[in-house]
Amino acid sequence: AFVLAIDIPSGLNADTGEILGVCVHADLTIAIDSIKWGELLREGKNVCGTLKSVDIGIPSFLHRDCASLLNLEYVRSIFPRRDPFSYKNKNGKVLMIGGSDEMPGAISMAADACFHSGVGLLSVFVPKSIQMLLETKMSYVMSLGVPEENGRFSQDALSILKEQLDRYDAFSIGNGMHKYAVTEQMVKLLLASNKPVLVDADGLVYIKKGIDLSQRKADTILTPHLKEMADLLDIDVKEIERDRIKIVKRFCKENPSVVLVLKSSITLIGFQDRLFVLDHPTSALAKGGSGDTLAGMILGLYAWCHDAYLAALCGVYAHSLAASLSSVDPISFTPNDLVENLSQAFLTLQSKKTP
Repeated sequence: AFVLAIDIPSGLNADTGEILGVCVHADLTIAIDSIKWGELLREGKNVCGTLKSVDIGIPSFLHRDCASLLNLEYVRSIFPRRDPFSYKNKNGKVLMIGGSDEMPGAISMAADACFHSGVGLLSVFVPKSIQMLLETKMSYVMSLGVPEENGRFSQDALSILKEQLDRYDAFSIGNGMHKYAVTEQMVKLLLASNKPVLVDADGLVYIKKGIDLSQRKADTILTPHLKEMADLLDIDVKEIERDRIKIVKRFCKENPSVVLVLKSSITLIGFQDRLFVLDHPTSALAKGGSGDTLAGMILGLYAWCHDAYLAALCGVYAHSLAASLSSVDPISFTPNDLVENLSQAFLTLQSKKTP
């Protein structure tokens, strides 16, 4: 029989998503007033079926701890308007730091997505050995090939990076770099500056080592997946999985200049006391390179909208939308397919029509 659950399937913990002994398995769950965190987490996803909410008139100011779902209607309402009279410098000058001889694709995919998300001028800061490869793949991206050792940034690259700080509006670091001493020094250099910085991938682990993000004034965007978040906090990944809502809220409260994007099949986007959930899981994005592409998209949007939280919300949703718009089967889907769909995704977000 078709099973309908009103508010929440009986037997499901509304806060944690844990099944308390026995639980109704619904085909459709209609949440009263708001969707509960437990309907999005752990076993909750499997027992709710299709999940919808119905408004019963409770004032919005009482919804402080409710799940705010990131949906098409909301993202359309906040998507920034691109000034038709803007020029390349007004749309941001960005430097993306990353890459190695073993992983040139990570910085390449991130940069490709960044450029296709609206940045005015984009440069990549990469080991000399992969500079030509990136220039061949992306003629619209400028490059700085710097000294390397064993295919990775050398110590000399750090002093060159110091010279670039005043030449760019925003930076990203981490994609394809490897975890080693120079990566740590570069991350600390950027986060000690007054420049907006997005940290992803191999750069994230070093934030816990002597970097006080709570005192940082410039915009900071972190884009970890669950394991990277666990490493950042020096806890077990199972602890993140058990209570990711509480962990994200606490982290954002303690670090008020940080926008945190915790990536998973359900992605959380937190900033200060605000928290949104993207609940559009797809196996098309369960592949290497998807995270690099998302980081590039968020940085590209930030370069011209100048709002870190807005860029994160729109970037996360556009990333998912670009995957869902594809005619390519999820098994064969690649980050290149995602970038090819970005134009349609952005057109959809700027349109009043349902795709």
